[in-house]
Parts: sequence; structure tokens; C-alpha cells
Amino acid sequence: MKDGLLADNTEFATKSLKEHLKNAASKSDTVFLPVLENAEKAAKLRSTLGVFERSKFFFNLPGSLLESIQAGRYDVALRDYKKGKYLLESRPGQLLPSSPGSNTDIQQKRIFDKVWSAVEKTMDQMKAALLNRLKETSRTLDEHEKTIEILLELSTSDKPIWVYFDSQHKYILQKVKTVYEASLAKVTEQRSRQLPEVAQPERIALSLARGINSLDTPSMEATLAKGTGYDVWQSTVELVKSLSEVMGSTVPNFWKIAKGYMEGRYKKPGAQPSGRSPSQCRTMVLDIVRSYIVLLSEFFSLSDMAASVASTKNATLPKFLPTGTDSLTACHYLTRILGEMTDSVNEILGMEVSDETNAGLRSLLETATWKFEETLCAVWLRDSQIFFHLETWEQKPEDRSTTLYLGRMHQFQKYITTAAYKIASGLTDATSTKQRQIPAEFSNKITKSFLDSLYSFLDGLVHLASDDSPIAQGLKVQALVEESTGATPLFDLTKNDTRLLLVISNLTYLNESLIPVMLNQIQSSFGIVMDDARRVSRRRHLKSQF
Repeated sequence: MKDGLLADNTEFATKSLKEHLKNAASKSDTVFLPVLENAEKAAKLRSTLGVFERSKFFFNLPGSLLESIQAGRYDVALRDYKKGKYLLESRPGQLLPSSPGSNTDIQQKRIFDKVWSAVEKTMDQMKAALLNRLKETSRTLDEHEKTIEILLELSTSDKPIWVYFDSQHKYILQKVKTVYEASLAKVTEQRSRQLPEVAQPERIALSLARGINSLDTPSMEATLAKGTGYDVWQSTVELVKSLSEVMGSTVPNFWKIAKGYMEGRYKKPGAQPSGRSPSQCRTMVLDIVRSYIVLLSEFFSLSDMAASVASTKNATLPKFLPTGTDSLTACHYLTRILGEMTDSVNEILGMEVSDETNAGLRSLLETATWKFEETLCAVWLRDSQIFFHLETWEQKPEDRSTTLYLGRMHQFQKYITTAAYKIASGLTDATSTKQRQIPAEFSNKITKSFLDSLYSFLDGLVHLASDDSPIAQGLKVQALVEESTGATPLFDLTKNDTRLLLVISNLTYLNESLIPVMLNQIQSSFGIVMDDARRVSRRRHLKSQF
């Protein structure tokens, strides 16, 4: 059996088989090993691609955040940042799976730290941009609110909202001051252009004549608005309006955010307090309101109403009054100015900032109303003293014993008294027909001014009968008034007797008919008994005739 096929040298017939198997294995390795290696590489590549697909968001985060910030999509950047932070802190295994403590795990941690460092750097840039955005005064309320909310999400304290409060507080104070100074410069410029001669009684009388002729006509408002000194008046209206617009465009937005902060809207749970009290917001608004009050008080020379009422001195014409302006034009513009102030004050009062703020605003409105009432009464009395220049000696068609002068005087008194009532009651709307009870100080002031002006009219009538009458002196002012009213004298008015007879007739009609009518109107408007005034007017009438 050891010979032939099963000989020893053939290893019992297996040597050849082994050789064939070895050759076959070598050939199979040559053929199939690259295929297996490629399959293994493909499997690893698929695994790696799967991992990177899951972590693509994280690794692309620095770039995507920068794109969102540059596009102004801060809310999108915040959302992606919060998502990346959640993945990093809560599910790191979803990003790159590895065994804890292994070299791969340590290497991956370094990669994560590097990526997240780039993310934090980008978010720091976004915080800086948003903080600067808070300081931009041109932004809307919604933009500021969204910016604050995003910053508070990124911050560990409430410091971002105080950046808004501090910057806006500083800006509004400066804006109020800047607007006031620019408006004051315009008023001063317009005042410097006024000619001194417009303050002459004859020029004021001419302006009064034009105004009275326009009363109860469609052109009344336009005529009164173009009275003497209208450029100064319009600049004054613009000054008050500009200040009021600054207050109306800034304070409500500031207070809305401040109120929300005090109510806890902008407080992040667990955030470190900045050490500043929320009530400081009220103080900031009070600072702004005080600057508004101080500037208007300075311009109009406002003073305490109680002290002014107690004063026995006659009010003098204030500095803000344009040179030579008449009382009718003053009524028109004082009412407009007070209307602007009232609207602005009421808007801020409606916000209910604090008792101190409301008290200051109410005091401003009270002192301004009293100042304007004093101003109107002072210019009313002045114009009454020169009203005799408006006597054109034209007879009334229905009663030729009197002149049209009395009708003009009645129109004048009625318009001024009504305007004084509107100012005192706050009815600054020209179309308003409401009736309001006014304080006793105002009704007493208006009544006294009415009577003083009436006495001035009586004195003026006496003056017309004297040798000092304008027409007796040959003054041209009367001709100017006649030209503006279209009246034509029908007598030889250079004769004292002619003028004296007409004046006596006018005094009689004034005392018996016109004065009782006017006193009844005052009595019904203010609820004041006018018996003493009737007695005094009768005595003045007798004295004038004598």
C-alpha cells in the first residue's frame, strides 16, 4: 500500500490535492479579497456618511448662523442656536457615536468644542448687533420688542432691556431740547422781522377793523389767522406742536415697554437681576415730562395760578405775544396753542405713569390756561381803550340816531367773551358746542375784564366827542378804517356839537339797550348776578353824559 498512489512521497495521495487547494485558495484571495475589502470600505463609508448626515446641521451651524444674521433673520438664528445647543448638551451620541473614554471620543470632543467655539463667537457678534439695534431710535416699537426678547433669551441677566431704557431716555431728552431750541430760533427770527410801527394804536385799530368785518363770515378763520404778527404766532404754534409730536412719538412706546417690564413680561426665569429697580422706568418718564413742562413754562413765562390770582396787579402783555397783534388774532392762536398742549397732555395722562407725572401735567395745563386767559384779558383791555378809532360815524339804517360803531363793539365783546370762555373751559375745538362749568377764578376774571373793557368803551365815546378825537385832530387812521369797512360819514364831523350829539345818542342806546343785553349774556353764561355791574355802568353812563 506504500507503493503507487498511496506512496509516502505522495502523502498518501493528499499532496497533490493540497497543492490544488492551496493554488485555489491563492487564486481566490487574488480574485475575491479586493471585492471584500471594497465591500468593507463601502460599509464604513455608508456608516460615516450616515453619521455626517445626522451631524450636518451641527457642523454647518456657524455658517448658517452668520447667513441668518447678515440677512437680519435674528429669530431664525436664535432658533438654530438653541437647537444646536440642545443637541450638544443632551444628545452628543447622535452626532458622532463613540465609546466613552476612547481616543475617538476625545478627538470628537475636540471637534465639537472647536465648532461650538465658532458658534459662540458668531452669537457674540449677533448680541453686539442687537444691542446697537436697541439704541437706534428709528426702529419701530415691534422691532424693539422683538430685539429685547431675543437678547433676553441669549443673556443671563436683564441688562439688555436697561440698554434700551438708558439709550432711549437719553435720546428723548436730547430730542426735546434740540426741537425746542430749533423752534425757539425760528420764533426769535420771525419776531426780529417785525416792524416797531405795528405797535402803534392806529395800526392795531386797523387790524381790529379787518378782523371785526370778518366775524360771522366764511373767511373769518382765514382773516384772523393772517392778523398782525401771524408769522410769530405760527412759529409759536409750531414750537408747541413740534414738542408735542416728540412726546407723542416717543413716550408712549417707551412706557409700553417699561410697563411690560414692570409687569414681568421681559423677565427671564432664573436670570440674574441687574440691581436696578423697575420703578426707575417711571422716574425716566417723569424726567422726560418735566423737561417738556419746563421748556413750555419757560417760553410762556408760566407761574403758579394761585399766586397770580391773588395778585392785584393788572396783567401786562407777555413777551411771547407778537408786537402789535390784536385781541381777535390772539384769540385765534391762543385757542390753537392750548388745543395742541391739551391733546399732548391728555395722551400722556391716559398712560397713567405715576401720580407725580400726572400732577405735573395737570399743573402745566392749569397754569397755561390761566396764563392764556390773563393774556387775552390784557390785550382785550388794551384794544378796548383804542377801540374808538373804529368809529366811522356811519348811521344805522334802522336807527339813524346811532352809529354802526355800537354794533361793532357788540360783535367784538361777544367774540372775545366767547373765546375767553372756551379757553377757560378747555373747549379749544372751534366746532364744539358743549357747555362746561368753569372755575370761579376764571369766571371772575372774564367778568371783570368784560366790565373793564366796557368802561373803556364809555371813555372812548367821551373821547370821540372831545377836541382830542382822531377826526378833530385830522388823523388819517380814521380814513384807513373807513376804507377797510366801506363806511362813509354823513355829517360834518369836524364840528364838536355834531359829534357830541351822536355820542350822547350812542351812550343812551348803549345804556338802555345794548349793555343790558350783554350783561344778561354774561349772567346766563357764567351764572353770576350782574346787578352791581348794572349799577356801576349806569353811574359811568351818567358821568360820561355829564
